[in-house]
Amino acid sequence: AVHQYCRIGHYTYVGGMSGISLDVPPYVILSGTRNRMRISGINKIGLRRSGVSRENIAKLEQAFKIIFRSPQLLLKDALLKTIEEIPGCPEVETLVEFFQTSKRGVVKRTLDD
Repeated sequence: AVHQYCRIGHYTYVGGMSGISLDVPPYVILSGTRNRMRISGINKIGLRRSGVSRENIAKLEQAFKIIFRSPQLLLKDALLKTIEEIPGCPEVETLVEFFQTSKRGVVKRTLDD
């Protein structure tokens, strides 16, 4: 089930039986139940099928590592670092903007957490 005010980003793959109460970022794979939702990575297959270049998929993976796998950084600092290190990629800009405009909060747990 998805809460009525949650946003689910473009090209996101949501596993069955997932209970969603927070916004789900674009381009990711999400699975799990309400209290155990986890993002396992970038939805590379969906992105390739939709025509996103391999170069931009690699940039999204780099952004994913900065945002989701940098526990020493606050989210706002991780977003700034992402913008600085990966300029000129529309998909990365969309990902960062999604976080910046969330009103409910964004799922940020990964399988590593």
